[in-house]
Amino acid sequence: ESNWNDYKWTRMYDSAPEMSCHIVPNTQAEPGGIGELGFPAAAAAAANAWARATGKKPRNFPINEYGA
Repeated sequence: ESNWNDYKWTRMYDSAPEMSCHIVPNTQAEPGGIGELGFPAAAAAAANAWARATGKKPRNFPINEYGA
């Protein structure tokens, strides 16, 4: 990677092949965590931002000057 035009976007197949979930007792704190679930939405958010900025909806990925 050297710039946004050759940045490798995270895809679902890049995620771990196996995961485990550990539920721990409440320690009087508010719920939180599980930030990893936001990764799949990153490409959609970037595509929407590109569409708003350029007026063109991207149809190919990676999004670059030729892919929209």
